[in-house]
Amino acid sequence: MLIKSMEYLSQRLRCTDEEKDACLEAVTVILHFWTDARKSGLLSIGGDRAEQDPNPFFRACLLDAIELVSRDDEPLLEDLFAQYLIAGDYTGAGFLQNVVIAEGILAYLRFFHEHEDGGSFQQWGDRLAVVVGGYFGVKYREKLRKTIRQEIRKREREVKKTSFLPEFDALAELPLPLCEKLLRDTYDDHYAYGDRTVALALKYASGAVQDHILSVLSPEEREALEIEMDACLLVRQTDVERAQREILGKVASYRQRS
Repeated sequence: MLIKSMEYLSQRLRCTDEEKDACLEAVTVILHFWTDARKSGLLSIGGDRAEQDPNPFFRACLLDAIELVSRDDEPLLEDLFAQYLIAGDYTGAGFLQNVVIAEGILAYLRFFHEHEDGGSFQQWGDRLAVVVGGYFGVKYREKLRKTIRQEIRKREREVKKTSFLPEFDALAELPLPLCEKLLRDTYDDHYAYGDRTVALALKYASGAVQDHILSVLSPEEREALEIEMDACLLVRQTDVERAQREILGKVASYRQRS
């Protein structure tokens, strides 16, 4: 924690929910430091924000992080960022945004140095939620984590070009009424999927198939199913194949009836 005085923090972290919502954009930008570094190296974090971001605090911290990028420089950066925060005399949303920026940059540099392979996007998202989540308060905990989860899922869909079974990719063109029928057949009124088949099949589908089929759900329903999909880890290939073939069989039966 950059600033240890609880009294100082409590006086400056008072924000409305609308102001906290606005600060989630900074969390998303910092989350994508991982994609920036994966694409173009550590010195590219933040993209052109070091030169063009409208927030001078963000610009200064990014420039300093790029200049003092080694592990040995971390204590210097911590002191420098704390001094920026104190000298700026920020309050409310301005303070929240800037403390998230400072803590997020420092956390990513530590994360990068800890993982020779760069770590995973999921690992970085989990770390970021812990590092900055407390500044938003207990009542905002789930909303912040949901924002991070959504970005991670979006990234997964972007890079997932093909399904486990190539023929499953054809469902990206499935008529929307049939998409809805497919999901409603396994959906109940409590936003829960008792049948894991749909979640498992979609987890290992292409991003295009996922986006298309999930588009028929309400935000609450989509979140419920995506949580089920997130839980489909350490599964056998035979189970994935079975799930996707079962869904393909259901779709074929729908088409025969129509």
